[in-house]
Amino acid sequence: MFIKSRNMKYIPNYFNYRLATLNDIETLIELYIEVFSAPPRNEIINKNDIKEELILCIDKGVVIIAENYKREIIGYTASIPISLSEEYNLFKELFRKNNISIDKDAHYTIVTLVKEDYRKYGSGKKLIEVRLGQLLAYNIKVNYTRSRNDADSINFILESIGYNKLFENEFITNKVKSLKTIWAYNIK
Repeated sequence: MFIKSRNMKYIPNYFNYRLATLNDIETLIELYIEVFSAPPRNEIINKNDIKEELILCIDKGVVIIAENYKREIIGYTASIPISLSEEYNLFKELFRKNNISIDKDAHYTIVTLVKEDYRKYGSGKKLIEVRLGQLLAYNIKVNYTRSRNDADSINFILESIGYNKLFENEFITNKVKSLKTIWAYNIK
C-alpha cells in the first residue's frame, strides 16, 4: 500500500520497528535536529547533549526506531528510568505539589519524533505502542511523559493510547517558557 506524503510523493506504507543500537546514534541525532530545529519548535540544539542523552537511553532505557521500506530511520521514541532523568527532582516536587505519588521504578519518555512526510499514518502511535510493549517485557509498569499543550498531534496520540493527564505545569526549555501536560500510562 502506498501513501501520499505532504510533498505529494507516494511512499510505501510499510514500517519496521526495532530497538536502537549505539551504531544508530549519529542518524538519530540528525533526525532530532531535522525535526526540532524546524518551525514551530526552532530549538537551539546541542549535539553533544543529544548524544549523551541517547547513549543513556540505549544503555539504560528503551529506544525504538521506525524504519521505512528502504531501512531509513523515519522516527524514534526513547525512555529511561525516571530516576535517571535530569528532571527527576523537579518531577518529584511537582508530583508532591499535586498530591500524586511518583512511581520511582517508572520510565520517563524523553522524546518521540517522526519525520514530517511520515506523520499522520500511525507511525508515531505505533512507535509508542512498541516501546510500551518493550517496557512491559522488562516488567516496567508505568510510563510518564510530558507534552506541550499546543502539540495537538502527540496529545491526541497519547489520549488515544490511554495515557491519563496528571497535571499541567510551566516549563522552561532553551530559555522558552511553555505550558506542558504531564501524562501517565499504566502498562498492562
